[in-house]
Amino acid sequence: FVLFTLIGNYVAYSIDNYRYLFSSLLQIIGSIFAFIASSTLVAYQFIASFSPNSVNYYPQKLFILFLSVTLIVVGIDVSAILLLKTECTQICKCLYDSMASLNTYPVAMALIYVVFVIRTITPRSQLSHLLKKAKKATNNAERADIVYAIEEIIISAVRNGQGGYIRECQDALSDVIDIYSSGDDPLNCKFAHNPSHPLRILPDVIERISYSMVDNNMGNLLHYNGHILRKLSGKRYAGKVISGVEVASAIEHIGIYCLEHKQLDDFYNFIADVVFCLNSNNSYSTVFWGCKLLITAAKARIEANPVESLKLIRYVINNISHAVKHEDIPDRAKKEIVNYFKSLSWLRKMAAQYKDEEIQNLMDEITTKRVRVTVKRP
Repeated sequence: FVLFTLIGNYVAYSIDNYRYLFSSLLQIIGSIFAFIASSTLVAYQFIASFSPNSVNYYPQKLFILFLSVTLIVVGIDVSAILLLKTECTQICKCLYDSMASLNTYPVAMALIYVVFVIRTITPRSQLSHLLKKAKKATNNAERADIVYAIEEIIISAVRNGQGGYIRECQDALSDVIDIYSSGDDPLNCKFAHNPSHPLRILPDVIERISYSMVDNNMGNLLHYNGHILRKLSGKRYAGKVISGVEVASAIEHIGIYCLEHKQLDDFYNFIADVVFCLNSNNSYSTVFWGCKLLITAAKARIEANPVESLKLIRYVINNISHAVKHEDIPDRAKKEIVNYFKSLSWLRKMAAQYKDEEIQNLMDEITTKRVRVTVKRP
């Protein structure tokens, strides 16, 4: 309003000038409205192309506010044209200047909206935005949608061969685990094994991401998925592990998928990150449960593919052999591992049949030589 008043002091406005002014403003605001509407449609399509769930986090409120303000200002401009009289008094002049000044609001909001969309439309910005939303989420449905949105972004990046960016996405999933497992928020769960708990869907998400990496020759990034599963194995709610079954199954399924697609070198890095890097913050029982499932699944494929199947089993045992030497692994877990490998008589027979001395030596290391159990005296 001040701007229009200052201009009015130097320019003698007439009725025709005001009519021309408001007609021009209507055209400008109409053009801005059309531009924002078409840009929003393009932005929606772009976001939906790599992450349909991310569309839920588009700045819809800002867009609706822009539309509302624009329509109100357009109505005011039309009313101003209809209210124009043959004479322009000082009071009318102030009124028209005030009505014209309102057109600065949709222009300013359009600029803010465009800048905001540009800053949030990229996948990298979407990740940052999703993590902020994860911290503010109030129910499991919102938390699950955020996980699925990150999954879609990762799979889209895998298909496009964006290796460096995928690593950032994996870090985002790891951050989500910390966000959802921290604090005293009950996560809407009435009991620890509630299947709707947002952390319980993560192993399936990791599985699908891993399959996509193998299918798109991005298996070199598979190892960090092992880190995420290992980290997830130690997360608890109400004192109980909430995702043990899912993590163990994911380890098995990813291993077999790599075996079927002859990607064992990438699987070696994956299983090394799962098992070899165990620490006191992880769940040993969950990780070794997954390894046992994997060995059992590989057993069924030995006759059809003996070399690759035994190679997969050898990778697993080799990492277990290193892991059980960790000082912070409980004696109970070490005894369980030792007893398990003592019971694998079929594996010794298979190793002898196919002359795989390394497997036999690794099993001997676990069961006899290098696993020391601390005996507590009474």
